[in-house]
Amino acid sequence: MVTRSRIRESLHRIDEIGIKDRKKRRLHRRIYNVDGVNHIWHIDSNHKLIRWNFIVLGGIDGFSRFVTFLNCRDNNKATTVLDSFKTAVVNYGLPLRVRSDKGQENSLVADFMIKERGPNRGTGMINNPTDFDILDIGNYGTEGNYEDNFNDYDGIQDTRPILDSRAFSVNEICQEELNLHCPRNWASSYYGIDIYHQAVQIIERNS
Repeated sequence: MVTRSRIRESLHRIDEIGIKDRKKRRLHRRIYNVDGVNHIWHIDSNHKLIRWNFIVLGGIDGFSRFVTFLNCRDNNKATTVLDSFKTAVVNYGLPLRVRSDKGQENSLVADFMIKERGPNRGTGMINNPTDFDILDIGNYGTEGNYEDNFNDYDGIQDTRPILDSRAFSVNEICQEELNLHCPRNWASSYYGIDIYHQAVQIIERNS
């Protein structure tokens, strides 16, 4: 077995210039501190099930990393995101601030926060997605470059939505079952790839 330290030493020995060049292009994420629970929530959406017209909406508390909501829905409208957010507020309280990307689906949540917390307080903070990695629902299912793992699964290359006569019945049945498994039973030790495959199996079983 070749250890990580030996590989690192070998790379430094044969490609010192290349290592320095890659360090310059490395993405640096901003480091910040959160004062306490419910000071900042981060919200995002995952589109890896879009082929079946499903969107996973999620929110997480920036201090405790507690998942405040994680719902499988059949659309990514601002009203849908707001509905999921309000349900989480009822369960866990209203955060002082919410952080999201610039997607229009988050606009009503920002309006809601300004209405509840007041303007000019940074209650609805919109940021470049590369600034923070606290919640990246886009990587909740796949963190890093695991394209080869996904391509091993039949049909994964075609991410276009299925729009045949079965779509509506499949959507209604699967959405209910997916939500039953999300998030409590979806613990992963394989970067979420196993979760994705489980979701696909649920969809195929009901199609």
